[in-house]
Amino acid sequence: MTIHILSKSPQHAAYKSCLQHVGPQDIVMLINDGVYALKTTDAAVQELLDDNRLFALQHDATVRGVTANGASLIDEAGFVALTCEHSPSQSWF
Repeated sequence: MTIHILSKSPQHAAYKSCLQHVGPQDIVMLINDGVYALKTTDAAVQELLDDNRLFALQHDATVRGVTANGASLIDEAGFVALTCEHSPSQSWF
């Protein structure tokens, strides 16, 4: 199970590439501007939300005024725990 760490907004090419590479057992961790994905109606994001496979760094969401919208908001310690539980990790910067 791969953890995809997405730091780019939905307008960025890395965002689209990330969502195309997420497998059925993978999770996505939104950081930095990636938290703006929580404001989209993208079908791939909705599927991740429905399957409880979408996580967002709480601090980044708060700073950007973005609500959870069904995603699991986690702190830095939770982020570290997720990266320890999922291997490999793929960063989308």
